[in-house]
Amino acid sequence: MGETPNPKVFRPEVLRALLDEMQFWNPILEEHSCLIRSSLDWTEDQAFDEAQQYSAFYRKLVNGIRHTTPNANPQFNTVLFRRSNNLAGGLREFLFELETGIRDCRIKATLPVEAIEHLRMELDYFHAKLNGSGGVSLLTRQNMEFLVSGSLRPRMLLEKLDSPENTVIIRGELLFWLKISTGHTAFLADRFRPREQLQFAQEVILFEESFDRLYRKIHQNPDQTVSEADTRVAWELNQNWMNYLSELNRLLNSCQIPGRQTNYWPALGMHIYREQSYFQSVLQILIPGIQLTE
Repeated sequence: MGETPNPKVFRPEVLRALLDEMQFWNPILEEHSCLIRSSLDWTEDQAFDEAQQYSAFYRKLVNGIRHTTPNANPQFNTVLFRRSNNLAGGLREFLFELETGIRDCRIKATLPVEAIEHLRMELDYFHAKLNGSGGVSLLTRQNMEFLVSGSLRPRMLLEKLDSPENTVIIRGELLFWLKISTGHTAFLADRFRPREQLQFAQEVILFEESFDRLYRKIHQNPDQTVSEADTRVAWELNQNWMNYLSELNRLLNSCQIPGRQTNYWPALGMHIYREQSYFQSVLQILIPGIQLTE
C-alpha cells in the first residue's frame, strides 16, 4: 500500500467531521476483515493471511483513533486520516481480488460474491467521504453505481449544506443506505434455519422488500429530487428495522431463538445494527432540510 501525498491542513470543523467518520468506519472495516477471514475455506492460506493482516492493521489503527479527540494535535489527526485513507485503498484492492477469485471459483469461501460487493460498497462510501472533505466542494463519485452520481460529505457537515446541494446529497445518501439495508436484510434472511426459524426469515424478507421498493422508487425518479414524504418513510422503515433487529439480537445473545442459534454470529447482528444507526443519524440530519428542495 503506497503512501498518498500529505493532505493539506483541514479546517477545524472538517477535521472533527473526518474524525467522526474514522471513529465509526474503521472499526466497521476491522470487523469486515474478520468476517472475510472467518468465511474462507481452510485451504485458502494466502487469502486468509491477507485478511488476517488487514484485521491486525485495522486493530492498530482503531486503537489510535479511539484515544484521540477533536482537540488533539491536528497533525496527529491528519496522520490518522492519511493512514485511514491508505488502508482503505489497500483493502479495496483486496476486495476486488476476492470478488474475482470467488466468482471464478479460484477462491473458496462461504461468503458469496454479492456479500463481498456489499462490503466494497461500504468501503467506497467511507473512502469517498474522506476524500471529499479536503475543501468546501463536494465529491462526486460517478463510478459508484449504487449512488448513481451522488455526492458525499461527512455526516457532521450535512447540516451546513446550501439549498442547491441538498437534492444531490439527500438522493445520494438515501440510495446508498436503502441499497445497503436491502443487502443486510437479504443476507440475514438467507441464514435462518429453514424449519424452526422460518418465521424470522419471512419477517426479515418483508423488510428487504420494503427497502428495495423504496430504493427503486427513488432511483427511478427522473428529476433527481426526493420528497420529504419518501425521506420520512425511510426514517420510519429504518427505525422499525432497528427495533426488530434489536429484539432479534437480544434473542440470539440469550439463546432464546428457536433452535437457539442461527447460521450467522450474534456479533454480525450487532454490526448491522450499528450501521443502520448510522443511517438513522444521517436521516435525522437531512429531514429538517428537505423542505429547501421542494
